[in-house]
Amino acid sequence: MRLDRRMCYDIMKQTEWEKGKFSPKNRLHEEKEYVPMLLYRTKIALPGPEGIGENPLPRFRDAKHDRDVTTNGSFTEKENRLLGSECGARVLPYRMQDVYTRERQPIERDAIVMENEHLCAVFLPWLGGKLYSLTEKATGRPILFTNPVFQPANLAIRDAWTSGGVEWNIGQLGHTFTTCSDVFFAKIRPENEEPFLRMYEYERQKGLFWSIDFHLPDGAKALVAHVRVVNDDKVEKPMYWWSNTACVETEEARVFSDTDEVIYQDMRIEKTEDGHDKYVSYGFGVAKLPDCTEKDGSVHGYFDASYSMRFPRANEFFFQTPEDVKYPWEAVSYKDGFMFLEKSTQALRYRKMFCWGHGRGGRFWCDYLAEPGKGDYIELQAGLAPTQVHGYRIAPESEIVFTQAFSCAHVADPAPMYGEYASARMAAKANVGAALSDEDVEAMDARARRLHDDDRAEVEIWHHGAGWGALERIRRARQGRGIPAGFWFEDNTLTAEQKPWLNLLENGRLGDARVSEFMVDERWKALLEGDDSDAAKLHLGILHMEAGREAEAEALWRQVGGEYKPMAERNLAVLCQRRGDEEGAVSHMKASLAAGGDREDAAYTREYIQMLLTLKRYQAAWDAFAAAPEETQKDDRVSILAGVAAIEVGEYAYMDEMFRMPHAAVREGETSLTDLWFRREAAREAEKRGVKVTDQLVEEMRHTLTPPREIDFRMS
Repeated sequence: MRLDRRMCYDIMKQTEWEKGKFSPKNRLHEEKEYVPMLLYRTKIALPGPEGIGENPLPRFRDAKHDRDVTTNGSFTEKENRLLGSECGARVLPYRMQDVYTRERQPIERDAIVMENEHLCAVFLPWLGGKLYSLTEKATGRPILFTNPVFQPANLAIRDAWTSGGVEWNIGQLGHTFTTCSDVFFAKIRPENEEPFLRMYEYERQKGLFWSIDFHLPDGAKALVAHVRVVNDDKVEKPMYWWSNTACVETEEARVFSDTDEVIYQDMRIEKTEDGHDKYVSYGFGVAKLPDCTEKDGSVHGYFDASYSMRFPRANEFFFQTPEDVKYPWEAVSYKDGFMFLEKSTQALRYRKMFCWGHGRGGRFWCDYLAEPGKGDYIELQAGLAPTQVHGYRIAPESEIVFTQAFSCAHVADPAPMYGEYASARMAAKANVGAALSDEDVEAMDARARRLHDDDRAEVEIWHHGAGWGALERIRRARQGRGIPAGFWFEDNTLTAEQKPWLNLLENGRLGDARVSEFMVDERWKALLEGDDSDAAKLHLGILHMEAGREAEAEALWRQVGGEYKPMAERNLAVLCQRRGDEEGAVSHMKASLAAGGDREDAAYTREYIQMLLTLKRYQAAWDAFAAAPEETQKDDRVSILAGVAAIEVGEYAYMDEMFRMPHAAVREGETSLTDLWFRREAAREAEKRGVKVTDQLVEEMRHTLTPPREIDFRMS
């Protein structure tokens, strides 16, 4: 990884620092002169795949908009309020970002650096505006976990996600829509004040405008993030916000917040019929840290849950900050007295700790997302709702505004933070307050609000996001309505993705260019209804389907021909699946492939094979894989699905080859590869014993064999 020479540190030196070998060379201190706050653009080089491709097929939202959330019976009526509300999976109008590999090469991308005499912050505008690194300049110590590579993995709403730094999640449950996309950055220069950064974007799914102003004035020892989310429509909308901070994880790292009351995942060890231990989920429960023991044997009774490395498996704890706490906080203490800390205004009330656990799979996930031995991190998060599966609402014609500050501290005597939990938490609270007082945060918030509203400031756009904000601005202008102040979406951000929709807006037709992007905002419905082209029928059907109007969608898709027929047939297949008509789904997917879908994109074959596997038509699924174009066979997810078919039809040579492939598509919590590996080993053992493969033999392999680490993504 490389930044240009103006960067205050080579932040990859963090591993050298941890080994005690790094002696920081502070450019500002070396020059022995005062240098004011700097804000500049540069380049960063990271090893990683060249890019991330998108799936051409629409991923329709769950038919059930609310999510069924299991609890262990400990929730009160208040804690059950809005539980699961609007938490069903939802992606459109965005497309899945599920095409990438684990083949790394040096790539160079834009970076924006903000530094004063105390801190250096690096932002990656092409990676969702991630705060990639935050460094304490006096010591050269990284305040955050800084990932040494760019490696997407399947953990986000749209699939691709990267670990490290601070991520800003808005709109819908999960790692956000733009986490692996470009967003807007502007340099704002107020009169007689240091310049600051504004990151912003138009969130298309909910029709919200959001921005984050980053401040690091001279003398400041905390990076300030001032968040504004605007709903300027006349209807209430579901909302979601969680900032996600990755901190370095060590065996003695200890997490604290302003309360010991938590909502957590209640996982218990129980015995199977054959006497083996098995994790059983009882859903979410309410408890007090550090001991989350249940009378009937929750695993959390065996360790102090404030130490993330002591967890046997991945878990999460949501700190239920009391209503009277005006400035919520969360911190990680380290044995040498170093602390990471963040603090906010009251609107951002709740906190969360997520850890991968010390199990084999959890440690592999950390390495898989980074490099072997360099990926250990713990997530500290801050959000608006009690948990991430609690709904939240933004009122009509309103704003949500809050300020969050990120900093560090050096504690002369860290011992009190390593004693009994209750007293340790109070010691941590005192240390956080000494480093970043309530009055400090109040002043930071007041300053950020004042500068945000300064319409005399000079604005320079430094990085462009997508053109959808400009399209929305143009659409509104035709109705005599503007967009909120403080957002700049220029015409030069419009690209071929928006061109058909601009044509529809201006000429009443999508035009001749291929329409590859989706629009599910009801305000485009009437315009689509005025266009009788195949493209308009396809996309109007998608809009209807997303709104739950299945009959209208079906009628339109049955009329679609030409170049849009493969997608129309595929959409009809999805509709059949929702209705429980698996035979109809397979029939329509066959028609989709016959119309050219198999040559258009691997996604079509991927879904066809999955449908055949659902019907347990293993030979047909294997034959579909064998007949697919060579490029499709190389698709990561297709190869895994082919493995499911191969084990059933005895194609063991392919199985062994598949296990040697570097897989990038495995989803968080997915166990498909290890499940297949145990079945493959059961087949080997059955051949030795001269018996048939049984479920009992597979379970025997599961409890007696250890799968290769590179395919073991199990989280327990």
